[in-house]
Amino acid sequence: MGATTDTDIQSAFDVQLETLSVAGFSNSQIQFENTQFSPDLTQPWLQPIMILAPSSQAEVGDAGMNMQKGIYQINVNVPANAGWGLCLTITGALVELFKRGTVLS
Repeated sequence: MGATTDTDIQSAFDVQLETLSVAGFSNSQIQFENTQFSPDLTQPWLQPIMILAPSSQAEVGDAGMNMQKGIYQINVNVPANAGWGLCLTITGALVELFKRGTVLS
């Protein structure tokens, strides 16, 4: 098994996020880190951010694996005065998309 890098981890989350399917939301409205993005403020848009904690040794030896902990935070932005409905619909779909037991690769 090859070494997993921080970018591999973030990429797996980002690819999963791109599969989000919600009425009233376009996947072109995702502001991925380090990309040029001008949101359409009349439409909902997402801003995913990978926040990594320091890694720790999980196995003994030079070739041992490290444990990487962190948070994949997704800021959900909806148009002003849109109410809670659309925001809750999107967050519910995100919870389902990243539910417990989901395996990403």
